[in-house]
This record gives sequence, structure tokens and C-alpha cells, in this order.
Amino acid sequence: LVILDRATNKMTANITPQKGQYINQYWWVSDNRIVLSMAEKEGGFATPFSTGELFGINADGGGKKYLFGYRGDQELGSRINRATANYASAYVLEHDADAEGNILVGIQNWGTTGEVQFMEMARLNVLSGALKKGGGRLPIRYYDNVLVDRGKKARIISGQTAERYSQLLYKNPNTSEWVNINDERVTNRVIEPLEFSKDGVEFYARVHESGKPAYLVRLNPETRKETVIHVPETADIGDLLRSADDQDAYAVESFDGSGRGGFVYFNAEAPEAKLSKKLISQFPGELAAVNSYSRDGRYATVFVHSDVNPGEYYVYDRDAGKLSKSVVVR
Repeated sequence: LVILDRATNKMTANITPQKGQYINQYWWVSDNRIVLSMAEKEGGFATPFSTGELFGINADGGGKKYLFGYRGDQELGSRINRATANYASAYVLEHDADAEGNILVGIQNWGTTGEVQFMEMARLNVLSGALKKGGGRLPIRYYDNVLVDRGKKARIISGQTAERYSQLLYKNPNTSEWVNINDERVTNRVIEPLEFSKDGVEFYARVHESGKPAYLVRLNPETRKETVIHVPETADIGDLLRSADDQDAYAVESFDGSGRGGFVYFNAEAPEAKLSKKLISQFPGELAAVNSYSRDGRYATVFVHSDVNPGEYYVYDRDAGKLSKSVVVR
């Protein structure tokens, strides 16, 4: 994981895993701190698997900290300190740290029976690694996705039963009870929650039905009202494109028609949609995707790729109205 200064394009931090280790995911938890998870490749497994560990590092390279995991170390390393080891996996559910530096995580203990344990929610301090438990238990043993509301509470969860049937549950804010709002055994559909919409109540979801490509809907969990946004013709929809303030979505990735892919804009008047269309027009035969924005919306990172281009990152300056190349993926 390499962190670059946008103005100078110089590296400020670098985390290089040891042999057989990989960066699994990373999150900006504040303006100057990053939390990342690890994966390892071992034996005959071709695909690295998550180790359940979490590390923290500052954007300037300082403040390295082993936050959670089975090694029990207080620094990045491979030693195992059994006295402080956590024989469990931690999953980041909400990466935006509060004023005290805590993020919402799910802790899944390693069982001895081979059965997956239910996940307990907790608050993890991204500076010290201190863990505050007592956040309640997620109701699905084999969970796929969790949506956290603006109060930083788990509100939507999807997953599978022991019989491998999909379920979608919603936590009623008035009763704090989990309500099943979709059961595959009844509806013959799998509803995969993606992101909350701007009102903080409805959420976007990818719906899978037998014999047709997965399509996009917006669902109100309180009224069960479902609004179909986009139904593709030949291929499942891809990821959502989020607004600069990360409060809503304005487009969805589509693989219909062109082999390079494209986007369907369901909020075409959004400034982000207009910028996306403008950038795509500058790269004929390639796909330009806006990945993220600075907090004030002035800067945007743009990833450009095609079947013959593995990828290039650009930075777009809204005030100057121009692109500058940042990183070439090889």
C-alpha cells in the first residue's frame, strides 16, 4: 500500500507485506489515518484468504499499529504474542471514525466445531486498538453485506441460512428488532443491499432472479415499496457511482452493448454525472470512472482503462478544469 501526496506526487507512506501476505482492503478512517486488512496465501490455496487482522497507519507513514488479530503484536510484524492475541477475525462495518477515533467493526470468534460463529459488533479505536464490546449480535451467521445508517448503527444485513437460502433483514429503529424483508424461499429472489440513498431510509439493491440479469432497485424497508431503477438487457449490473459527499448514488456500471462497459445515469442532472460524461468523452475507446472526491469536491481521482490499457489514474481539478496523470498501473 503506497500513499502519495497529491500536490507533489511523492510517496509519504509505504506498507510492504511479508512473503505470502497481501493487502486485502484499506479505508481512510479520518483525514490522516488509514486502516487496512491483511490476506495470506498458504499451501495449495491459489487465492489469498483474509486473516481477520487490522492495521493502522498515518498518511505520513507514522503511527503504525497492529490493531487487532491473532498475532497480538503492537507493531507490524509476524511474531505471535499469545498473551494479547485475539483468536477472532475483525471486519470493518463503518469506516468513518468518530471524534474519539472509534470505528464500527464486527468480531467473529474462531470456533472449534467448524461452524461459523455469529458476529458481535464492537467499537475499535484506530489509534490504540482498544476494543469496546457490547454492540449486539448480527442475526445472520453467514452474512454477505451490512449497511450502517448515519447514526453508525447496523440497519440492513443480508446473508444466507445454513441451507444456503438468501435473507435480507432490517432493524426497526423503534423496536430494535430485526425484521425479515426478503426470504429467497418465499420470493425466489436474492436482494443484495448496496448503499443507502440520500434520505437515509431507502437503499439501493441488486436483485437476482433466475433467468434474467441482475438489476437495480431502490427499496424502502419500512413500507416495502420497491422502485426499479435499471434493468439491463444482457449482463448483470456492476457497481454504483457515488456523489462527491458520499450521501447518494447517481449512476450504475453497465456491461450491455459495448465490451468496455459504461454507465447508466439515473440522476443525469447531478454535477458528478455531468463530470463523468465529460471525462468519458476525452478517452475514446476507454472507460473513465470517477473513483473518489476530495472533501470539498474540488479534486476527483479518475481511473481510465480498456482491454489494451491495464489502467491509469488521473487527478481532475474542478477549478482549473483539467486532468493530470498520477499513477500508471502495470
